[in-house]
Amino acid sequence: MFHLRGQVARRNRGPLEKVEVAIKGGGFEKVVSTDSNGLYSVDLPLGRYTIVATPPDQRVYLPYRRPLFQVVKPITVVIDITIRGTSSCDFGFVSGGSRIDSSEVIQQDQAAIESQLKDSCGGSDSFVLPSKTHVPFEVLIDYFRRDSSRVPEFTYEGASLAYNLFTLKAHTIVYNSETHVVEGRGDVELVSKDQATSKTDDLSFRLKDGEAIPYSPAQ
Repeated sequence: MFHLRGQVARRNRGPLEKVEVAIKGGGFEKVVSTDSNGLYSVDLPLGRYTIVATPPDQRVYLPYRRPLFQVVKPITVVIDITIRGTSSCDFGFVSGGSRIDSSEVIQQDQAAIESQLKDSCGGSDSFVLPSKTHVPFEVLIDYFRRDSSRVPEFTYEGASLAYNLFTLKAHTIVYNSETHVVEGRGDVELVSKDQATSKTDDLSFRLKDGEAIPYSPAQ
């Protein structure tokens, strides 16, 4: 068994109570609710799990998803959850706040327009990484703003990244979807696989086989 706990909070607005936190894995599902301090806690068998946190009012707040993570020894795992508010953007707006009329939408590639909307309005990106153990670990990045003009490199503002038991939050996160290198810049908060927490200004890692390996540009 291992112990899973954390706090569910709104971005810059404090804890959120009565959030349903569903932990699923291997045919097993456990649902708990956050208390008045936004806290949740549960004991689980060792294994692989995902988390979906559902706020009580989905007109105001969006559900949260934590990608697959694996626990192989009896430890305490801390996964704090930040719930984002629903976006005020609509299909007519792109980066910079300019509106696209219906005739322009018809003439342009819809996928490109949707990408521009995500750049401007925020959202989440996911990338499934190969693994020598064939476990489909996924990188999930939640963000407030995105610059996707230099693909395969993406720059995210007000972002958090989840990969297995690794969590990185920073003012700016830069992720390369080909090299799987992630860089956190400014107000970096890191939770490593062994659940050690640290804070710094800048950190870089290469994500591989469920691990976050310290990385420098010279490598």
